Amino acid sequence: MAQTQEISISTNQHNYCIATVTSDNFLPGTIVMLDSFLQHHKQFSGDICIIHNGLSEQSRAILEAHFESLKFKSAGHQLTEAVDRLTSAYPGMKSRQARFLSVEMFALTGYDKVLFCDSDLLFRGSIASLWAHDSAVVCCGDGAYYRGFGRDPKTFTEVALDAAADVLQTPFNAGLMLVDRGQCSADNYAAIIRRISPERWQKVRTGHTDQLLYNLHFADRATLVSPAYNYLLAYGDAIIEQSGTTLSDAAVLHYNGPMKPWLPNSILAGFRQSPMIVRSTQLWSTAFHDFLKRSVLGTVGVGRSGS
Repeated sequence: MAQTQEISISTNQHNYCIATVTSDNFLPGTIVMLDSFLQHHKQFSGDICIIHNGLSEQSRAILEAHFESLKFKSAGHQLTEAVDRLTSAYPGMKSRQARFLSVEMFALTGYDKVLFCDSDLLFRGSIASLWAHDSAVVCCGDGAYYRGFGRDPKTFTEVALDAAADVLQTPFNAGLMLVDRGQCSADNYAAIIRRISPERWQKVRTGHTDQLLYNLHFADRATLVSPAYNYLLAYGDAIIEQSGTTLSDAAVLHYNGPMKPWLPNSILAGFRQSPMIVRSTQLWSTAFHDFLKRSVLGTVGVGRSGS
């Protein structure tokens, strides 16, 4: 896996937060993501923010039993109203409306950095060196980027980089983003929400949601780093061809797409795709069983929590 220089990220020196979006169905993924992050960043003592929409009390209790400094956050009324307007205009988007919950990370004011992580990530190494970047957003490319394409800012479809001047040249994936404190503010939160409008989505031709918003909003302010920090397994072949970065180089595996390693039917479908999917599923399962073993032995700490 990728080797990175360890940099202290203790909140004794800085004020950091890791944020994710989850649901009852994604709880196993959330647990593995958080536990694997903490295993590779033992000095981290910041807050963990769980953004959700109706997470059950049972799921909350499981998270509270194993992770420190938890905060639970539901969608604010501004975001809820904007998403309701959008899905009223386009009912087909109702099944994807929860994907907009990540916007709530920009309401997490007062932190020096906010690290947003999808709940289908597995940390295999440290990403602490990313904290040295002085950028609005530090992130990694998306599938189009690794295939050598840009994206049309209106339709968000893949286009050739020389197709027109008005092309998103370095489209990025929103599954792991390190956001600087200047971006987490009431003004920026409102500005991103204003982009969630039926008019804006009229020409969109892909299934993207929050990722589209961030690519537009941070088009000239995002710093892309090695795919090792957000290794998109669905595009593993393209990543290898574009950068030479292999599965064994990856500090963070991202189980993007429909294949989730905690869903049995999904696993069976994934096994037919590629050896990379088989190996990455094994790695996730090992991390999950390691968490369970430490939980039974009492070596996973019971922490503080807050709402």
